[in-house]
Amino acid sequence: MDTSQETLCDGKQESVNLQETLRNGQRESVKLQKLRDHWFMKYADILNGVPSELPLLREINHWIPLIDDGKRYYYHLPCCPDTMKLQLMEKMKQYVGTGW
Repeated sequence: MDTSQETLCDGKQESVNLQETLRNGQRESVKLQKLRDHWFMKYADILNGVPSELPLLREINHWIPLIDDGKRYYYHLPCCPDTMKLQLMEKMKQYVGTGW
């Protein structure tokens, strides 16, 4: 009789632990979902893809020397793998279509 009560008690305890774990998991899930929603709202400008129009023009009041006429550059054209050419062409059409 004593062993059946221990088993019954252990079964109830396991059930309580399982329910508690599930509740904690649900709380964590809710917390994570709130964080995800917050991040998506906060960083929506960079997570929504490429905008279809150019940003507004701004007055430029500085100069950055990017090209040194006296320096000799050794450059080779990059190659796009055949498997990626279709995606590259779609992206180029999107950029050219928006005036980039």
